[in-house]
This record gives sequence, C-alpha cells and structure tokens, in this order.
Amino acid sequence: MTTKEASPADKAFHEVKGCITSDSIKSPYFGRGCQHDTSQSPADLSDSSDSDVVIPKKKQRSTRNPASPDAAVPGRAHMRVKGPAEVVHRYKKVLKTFGRVRTMSEAFRINNVDRGTIKMTAPIAELKIVDPDTFKTLKFDPTIDTLLSFAKKCATNVTVDKKAKIEDMKAKGKLLHLLMKY
Repeated sequence: MTTKEASPADKAFHEVKGCITSDSIKSPYFGRGCQHDTSQSPADLSDSSDSDVVIPKKKQRSTRNPASPDAAVPGRAHMRVKGPAEVVHRYKKVLKTFGRVRTMSEAFRINNVDRGTIKMTAPIAELKIVDPDTFKTLKFDPTIDTLLSFAKKCATNVTVDKKAKIEDMKAKGKLLHLLMKY
C-alpha cells in the first residue's frame, strides 16, 4: 500500500472538522476515520486560497414568546372598561371568540383580557342578556359605584328562575361557563 499525502485543502478541511491527527495524514486510510461528509471536495469549499476554508453557518431562528401580551394582537394595547355597556360588549366579544377557538383561555388571550376580570364582571352581562328589564332598573353611577360593586348589585338581583335560565344558557353555549356564587 502506498501512503497518500494529503493536500493542504484536505488538511484544512479535516482540521476544521476536528478529525485530523499528524498520524492520520500519512496513513493510507487518510480521511476514512472522519465521520463528516466528504462528498464535497475540500477544494470546492475554498474560494481564494487553500488555507482558507469557508464553512456555511446555520441560520438562527427567531423565536417569539407566545405568552407575551404583544403576541395576542400586535398594535393593540390594554383598554380600560368604564361602564356596564362596555362590560357587556367585552363579554359578548369574548363569547364570540370562544365559539371560534373553543378554549376560554385562548379567547381571553385573543381579546387581551384576564379571566378574573371577566369572571368578576360577568353578572352584569349575564343579567343584561337574561333579563334586560331588571337590568334597566339598576342604575350605575360612576362617581359612587365601581364596576365590581355594580356586579355584586346585579348578582343580588338574580332570582332562582333567572339563575336556572343562566345555567341553561351556559349549558347551550350562549353564555360563558364561569362558576359564579350568587
């Protein structure tokens, strides 16, 4: 067997790959112990000279954190709800989204609203949907009441028959299935 002398490009290729030793260069089996792809000749990898070996770098993948608030709807910031009409509108919007995505957590994320916020103000929307006449008798004064206190006022006006109707609508998917203590 004859000893194959490696070209400078072969040496550079295998040095970069980390599979060259001084003994393996003079070995008749030069390059056979190397586990790297040698289908491309080392001369093809070199552009200008034999000593420069260009190895293509992997592209970096950019990742986006799905839990970040910007991931839900870019360009839309948090919006403060100030009255019962806005509470009902937000509740219906989440309900409509819930019908499309079929998970409440996804519907809340898409609408940029916390589950606890919807749960606290849900009696306002439920009473408005189930019994609009009773809802009209209740007055909301923003100088005196908060939305939470108005929600408690709405919850106290839910009678047994209204509660049964609310539970029935929740079972049919016409209201959000949030557990409430009336």
